[in-house]
Amino acid sequence: ETKRKTTTLLDVLANRMVGGVTGDVLICGIPPQELRYTQVMKYLPQDDHLYGVFSIVETLQHAVLLSAVRVLSARDVENSVERLISVLGLRDQKDARPGGS
Repeated sequence: ETKRKTTTLLDVLANRMVGGVTGDVLICGIPPQELRYTQVMKYLPQDDHLYGVFSIVETLQHAVLLSAVRVLSARDVENSVERLISVLGLRDQKDARPGGS
């Protein structure tokens, strides 16, 4: 139940909800589109049946490409993934397949 509520909240904040939620979304009293937070923050929903076969590096590459607001070079993707791995402290696990075998 808690996981579903968290996912719904993230979907609402990411403007991914198609229906089932009513009312206004405000962050500190301001509509999200006025904050422009989507330019600096992205949300990639977890789909275990898809991402379980990818390593952490492959999953992050996928996330970077999906969230890019422009076409990225292979080097840009690699740099972004390396930064994410470093920030998340995943250096030792980067080749692991968390949901796979």
